[in-house]
Amino acid sequence: KMFNRISCLLVMSVSGANPNGDPENEGRPRTLSDQRGHISAVSIKRKIRDFFGDHTSEGFIQFCEENKIDPEKFFIFESKTKGFETDNPVEAKNMALKMIKDNENEALQRFYDLRIFGGTVLEGKEEEEEGTKKKKKESVRFVRTGVVTISPAISVSPVKVIESTISKKATLRDNLLENSNSDLAPFANKFVEHGVYVARLGINPNYAKISKTSDEDVEILKKCIKYIYQISNSCARPAGTINFNHIWWAEHSNALGSFNENKFFDALTPVKILNPEQSSKSNAEYKFPTPEECGFNFKVEDLAM
Repeated sequence: KMFNRISCLLVMSVSGANPNGDPENEGRPRTLSDQRGHISAVSIKRKIRDFFGDHTSEGFIQFCEENKIDPEKFFIFESKTKGFETDNPVEAKNMALKMIKDNENEALQRFYDLRIFGGTVLEGKEEEEEGTKKKKKESVRFVRTGVVTISPAISVSPVKVIESTISKKATLRDNLLENSNSDLAPFANKFVEHGVYVARLGINPNYAKISKTSDEDVEILKKCIKYIYQISNSCARPAGTINFNHIWWAEHSNALGSFNENKFFDALTPVKILNPEQSSKSNAEYKFPTPEECGFNFKVEDLAM
């Protein structure tokens, strides 16, 4: 029997971090036209991919040991080396394409992100036909719809973005080194002062057979998701600056859906108590609903730590 439909609401707080920089806006935290914060779905999926991307990391090794999983089934297709024993990304790409072309099932068994998120691989090669110029002919075609969908995370209220200058004492510019001066990086530090963000995650078993997604794949996602920001700390996302307040996980009783998931998401979305049109400074300014208060007649788990 295949797993049932699943609805999940990710509720996270951001304080003094850049959760998703916009490369078209000098790396500034993404915002919508009404100044609400925005974390793209691609960014959230990337954090999940990064969790499985390095099989030599202590976190991944511990996770595999605790959950008794075979790491050979959890490589990431959208990664530099794709888990192959090579440091050459072009060679890794060609090896992955050959695997997809020769044996799609083998590729799906290897790459976790292809199973849960799906993927589109359309790779062509140039072939010269006699008497004509080169014509592109498709050589690899792989299209799969994943079982997991994630919405962008949008903040409940507008966010205040702070930009500041960073000074580096150990500069790399010769003239500053010779004079023992610091180097200034104008507006190098851009972060959200505070915001509560919400994203909707759904798991649709309808595509599980064609993407070879198993119960284990869903269970592993359920167990890893609380760690995705914890293991991806950086100077833009220091420890403790992005935290899951709640990860509300609810399994339907069948594949089609046994409750209205839009009402489920809306009921558990936090509300800013006073001045919702203004930015916040702490979580204390929000009301975080609970499943008990919402009166659901189905089980809702909180996966947050």
